[in-house]
Order: sequence, then structure tokens, then C-alpha cells
Amino acid sequence: MAWTPRTAASGNQGDASTFTVTKPTGCVNGDLIVVASTTDLSGAVGAPDGTWTNRINLLSTGSDQRLVVYSKIASGEGASWAFTGPASVVVWGAQAWSGGVNTLDVAASSRNNASSAPPDISVAGITTVTNGDLLLYFGTFDGGGAASNAVAPPNGWTEVVEAYVSGTGLMYVASLEQVTAGSTGTIAGTITLQTENAVGMAGLLAFNASGGGGSYLLLAQGVF
Repeated sequence: MAWTPRTAASGNQGDASTFTVTKPTGCVNGDLIVVASTTDLSGAVGAPDGTWTNRINLLSTGSDQRLVVYSKIASGEGASWAFTGPASVVVWGAQAWSGGVNTLDVAASSRNNASSAPPDISVAGITTVTNGDLLLYFGTFDGGGAASNAVAPPNGWTEVVEAYVSGTGLMYVASLEQVTAGSTGTIAGTITLQTENAVGMAGLLAFNASGGGGSYLLLAQGVF
């Protein structure tokens, strides 16, 4: 069953120890929810409750930047979710697809990279074993180049979310349906605006397709 995208959403809010992510229109019970966040403070990002599973929790070397990913199956969800984190500006985005389940095909790949100009938001590839996976790439950096159209998706991928606070930081997500299982090779978005030195971080997940009827929901937010 092919992956079919729904309508993306995004937003941001000011400094707070909690931040709210709005549930995208169309989210129903049985959807797979994935939340990706980044922060330039070292404090942890906490899930709303114990129904969420942590997929990536990466603290950068040489800075306080952190990349965190959670997932869960939707069941009686309200209109939004409240996450906890460092008191800082938050930017988030949301997207949904039909066609998936809350199962990773192989272990996640994630990497923090040394400060560079432009930032390095590459991540080591994975080798999937099941046909039809949805690959999700997460890239983030902080710095003055955070702006609309600051990142282009990896070759052949589709941009899902480019959420940012101008001049502060960015959370980027792209997707690719991998029809035939195998090696992805190294994955990286292309920085188009950032000229300052900045620490970049990235992650890569592969979710299994369902036999039919399931749906997939992605949420991505950044904390800066």
C-alpha cells in the first residue's frame, strides 16, 4: 500500500517550559505519530505521557544542541499535545500519511556534526530489509541562516516540514517512499542560505508500511 500524504501544519511559540503541538486535521485513531524536536539548550524534551516511545535522543558534542524523536499510535487524541522542554522559543511542524504502522524496519541512524559553514546536516545511511518503507530524514541547525527556503531536500526526496524562527534555528523534515529495500547511502539536505559556522544534527528513520488501512502522522518541532 502506497504512502499518501495529508495536509502539513506548522507554528511556533515563545519562551516556555511547555510547548503545544496542534494535532493536524485528519488524524484518527490508529495513526502513527512521530514528533521530532531540536533545542539549543541541553535540557531534555519530555513527551506528554507514557504512551510515547523515544526513537532518537542525541546531544551534540561541542554544544548544547539536542535532537529528540518520539513516536506513538494515536488513540483518542485531543486537539493538541503538550511537550516539556527548556524555556526557549519553539518552532514545530506536522504532517500525516496513510499507509504505515508504528514499527521501525531497522535501527535509527543519527549523527551530530562539528561546527562548520555551511552546517553539516548529513546522516549515515541505513540498509532496510522490507520493501515499501517510508524513510524520514530530520535535519537541524541553529544560526542566522534559519529562514524560509534555507534547506533543499535530499535528491529525490520530498520536503515535509521546514519550520523555523528567523535568525535563530530550523527543524527540517523530508520523506521518501523506498519501494525496494536496500541501502539508502548517506543522506543530507542542502543548505542554501546559512553562511555562519553552526553545529548541524541529523537523523534517519524507516517505518514499515501497513497491509492496508493504517495511516502515518509526523510532527516536527524545534526548540531554540
